[in-house]
Amino acid sequence: MILFPPNFAQVTAGLYRSGSPGAFMPERARARFAQAIGLKTVVRLSGEEGDATWPRGVRAMSLPGLRPVMSRQMWGRWKAILEDRSNWPILVHCRMGAERTGVYVAHAETWLKIPREIVRGRLQKYGEGFWPPNRDLYHLHHSLRDLEGLGDVLPDEDVRRFLRIDDYEDLDDYINDQAEWSPS
Repeated sequence: MILFPPNFAQVTAGLYRSGSPGAFMPERARARFAQAIGLKTVVRLSGEEGDATWPRGVRAMSLPGLRPVMSRQMWGRWKAILEDRSNWPILVHCRMGAERTGVYVAHAETWLKIPREIVRGRLQKYGEGFWPPNRDLYHLHHSLRDLEGLGDVLPDEDVRRFLRIDDYEDLDDYINDQAEWSPS
């Protein structure tokens, strides 16, 4: 029997999303799961998983997850992973596979030219409870619109203003301080 992590779904051929396999699945179940979907790369957006082991051949890495925004640094690293076809199939996850994962998946879907209505619908579906309809998602929607129209996300200054971080001159410094991730 194959177990799947919470909030698991296929985004598109070779791109998957979920909650943390390391937090919710024992090592043997993770190995069967990875084999079942042909997993090559796991991208975690949170520190809850710790040092979860994956079978040989599965590359694990971390990226920062801020909600509900995507900085240019974050997008650059995520896009580089997506562009390298040797990374596919890819699983991206945070603790519950909702909020932080939703930001990364929405940007990947926009980059992959998935229609905006589908992107918004999936944000609601997989982030139920985290993305209530009345929540201010202005910056996320504008970031997706900019990516769709201009090929880039919001300027970092807009992200800094949204996060209200005046103590940091450089958004990258803030991300490095706030997010547990490996910048390789």
